[in-house]
Amino acid sequence: MPEFVGIKTFLDSVPQEAEAQTRVANKLAAHLTGVRSKNEISWKGESQNSFLENEMKLKNNALVIPKDGLYFVYTQVIFTGLSCVDTNAIQLTHKVNKYSDSEGDASPILTSTKTACEVQSKSAWFHPIYQGGIFQLDKGDVLSTSTTDIKYVDTNNGKTYFGILAI
Repeated sequence: MPEFVGIKTFLDSVPQEAEAQTRVANKLAAHLTGVRSKNEISWKGESQNSFLENEMKLKNNALVIPKDGLYFVYTQVIFTGLSCVDTNAIQLTHKVNKYSDSEGDASPILTSTKTACEVQSKSAWFHPIYQGGIFQLDKGDVLSTSTTDIKYVDTNNGKTYFGILAI
């Protein structure tokens, strides 16, 4: 019968240097959950399942980039409605905008649109919009969002979120 000296798991096989690097990396990151307000989604970084790590800051409902680098930016908004009776088609749009001192104006870096109520129906409807991309961002850049038809946004249980991760 063969003798087993030991069985390594995947985590046991990770070099100690890589494990130490992971602990020390201190990646810049934020995951914000949305709360519906009158005219916009208000982003929260200190509620359940949300956070701002290291130097990431939320100022005036926007993320302020603390260092130059590549970042993965992502967002999800869930739109819902009870029915499409006596309702015309509704264009639902969610954008992530970047303001940069060097460019002097805000411009969209992520944009998505869906249409609800194209057909009359008594059924409830549900339209998620998820977007993500990798961007070169500079220190001081500001990322904000804009969303149409806020009254249809579902912010229950962290369904609507906005985040960033340095890569």
